[in-house]
Amino acid sequence: MKVLAIDIGGTKVATAIIDNNLNIEKRLQFESRNDHTPTIFEEFFTDIISHYDAKEYDAIAIGTAGIVNKGIYTCLTKTSIGELDGLEFIDLFKRISGGKPVVALNDAQAATYAEYCTAQLSNMCFVTVSTGVGGGFILNDDILLGEDCRAGHIGHMLIKTSSPVAQIWGDYAKVEDMASGRAIAAATKDWDKPLTTAEVFEGQANGDQRCDAIVKAAAEAIAQMVANIVISYDIQDFFLGGSVSYYTNFIDQVQELVNSMPDQYHARLHRAAHGQDSVLVGSAQYYFNRGLKGINS
Repeated sequence: MKVLAIDIGGTKVATAIIDNNLNIEKRLQFESRNDHTPTIFEEFFTDIISHYDAKEYDAIAIGTAGIVNKGIYTCLTKTSIGELDGLEFIDLFKRISGGKPVVALNDAQAATYAEYCTAQLSNMCFVTVSTGVGGGFILNDDILLGEDCRAGHIGHMLIKTSSPVAQIWGDYAKVEDMASGRAIAAATKDWDKPLTTAEVFEGQANGDQRCDAIVKAAAEAIAQMVANIVISYDIQDFFLGGSVSYYTNFIDQVQELVNSMPDQYHARLHRAAHGQDSVLVGSAQYYFNRGLKGINS
């Protein structure tokens, strides 16, 4: 059996044929659009799916930015892929695939499932630090989706910060407004020469104090978030992925901060195993393990 796995992100859309042994074939990548309306979205994905013959796959498995709950697309904030609130997401993909079975979940939840299937830990948390900050939870060998499938939007947790730019309520800011790649670059927007995220990390490595302060603030935001999850769910293993986590020493900086906290907040941080294909692999595994049984399909 094979599925057409689709990773819908704010920067790219990746697709691949994946079999039940997780062999990846015919991986393609497309530039995302952020101006989607329901009509544009359907036309866009009709074109993408046309790159595959219907005989190549038996079902579609999707990991997407945003939330798919009972087949309907929603988002907590303005989505990076367009104005799609209320879109009948599952039905759309069934229609453009000629009636194939479809499962869909949040992209970070899909990546969480991929890491769980590899790590085989009964309790764990996946954290992606990229354009935004997201994640997912495995509790007692089951992925936590929540009543409205929004579990894992950990980048929306509030943390205390001294940054007046990011504050949304008193002295508090959302984690992703401090630690995401977008936030790290935005912290330099008033400089004579604004920097990219990569340049901020390069500046820290070269001893630039302003860059060091930005990266440390990002690491502190992630460390506070980790500590809150540890004490809330008794999870002690965290797998970090996403573009920001790959920069030199970022995970080590977060681990050092977590280690400096009282013992009850300690956790083990690991580098995520699946890299850029985590959403593709996780959504496929989710279908093979759960969708075939009619769970959350």
